[in-house]
Amino acid sequence: VEADDLMDTMILAAQEATEVLGKTEGMEEDELKDLYLKIGLAALKFYLAKVDPKKGMLFDPQESIQIHGTTGPSVQYAYTRTKGVQRKATASDLDFNFEASAKPEKEMLESERTLLKYLLKYKDVLREAGESYNPSLIANYCYELAKEYNRFFHEGRIVKSDQPITSAFRFALSNFVGDTLDKGMQLLGIQMLDRM
Repeated sequence: VEADDLMDTMILAAQEATEVLGKTEGMEEDELKDLYLKIGLAALKFYLAKVDPKKGMLFDPQESIQIHGTTGPSVQYAYTRTKGVQRKATASDLDFNFEASAKPEKEMLESERTLLKYLLKYKDVLREAGESYNPSLIANYCYELAKEYNRFFHEGRIVKSDQPITSAFRFALSNFVGDTLDKGMQLLGIQMLDRM
């Protein structure tokens, strides 16, 4: 299979999958082309990167484009959620600055603790991936971080006007996850999306 043909196939698959979800209202034609390109290439690159280089694999275009599962688009989707939280926070009247010593109104969620643990592992994962020439460590780390972020996103509302300190902490945590996903995926040559 020619690389150009494979990329065209993935871009078309991204377009079809995106149109089925129907979340592109109000997007211009050039925005849509860019969206399909980034999703299609993310699906292809991530699928190739997530496998240990010492192991064989069979590429499945339909599996690689899914928004759920160990795929590039699923990591991109988690990132777009962090951007959505930023937009919502910007539109709110809350002040997202807080003192580190401030006591949150709510007990920390288990998913928040797990996210913090994952974020602390990032530098170790990068070091190990570099030392072993194994980009699959970065790909799988990004997927696991995205999966935990999605759990956090569903468990607790991030922006709540009656919990300004908790909201500020969750907003900061969400931004940190987004930045980390962006950096990790950039190392794999994958561009993230503010909206998809």
